[in-house]
Amino acid sequence: QLKAKGLSPATDYYFQVRAVNLIGESPWSLPSDAMRTAPPPPPRCEKPRFISGSRVHGMAIYWPVPEACADLVIQRYDVRVAQHAMMLGALETQGVSTEPHIVEGTGQADEQFLTTTMDKCWDPGVVHFY
Repeated sequence: QLKAKGLSPATDYYFQVRAVNLIGESPWSLPSDAMRTAPPPPPRCEKPRFISGSRVHGMAIYWPVPEACADLVIQRYDVRVAQHAMMLGALETQGVSTEPHIVEGTGQADEQFLTTTMDKCWDPGVVHFY
């Protein structure tokens, strides 16, 4: 088994092998079928920005739509929320509901943003604004 390192993502590669002993080297094998490396993961999303929020209605956040990688559609967004910048004790929601649209007041009229509202993050009565 050989691990080829340093290969580019979403790229076709072909391999050949040969055997070597004390007498000499065999001819190279026929080239393998094309083997495509896995595509890269999506790029890091920009940090979310605050729109509005309350303990009762949840916190609305937005972030720019990241560029697609290797023509793969982003399947879902996961969001973590914590009361500490180091994300200690963070609560995670997978597959949050989002729809790209223009967010007013961002200063970037042409750019599409994603918004979602996180609710039920903390028990009622817990202060979560600094």
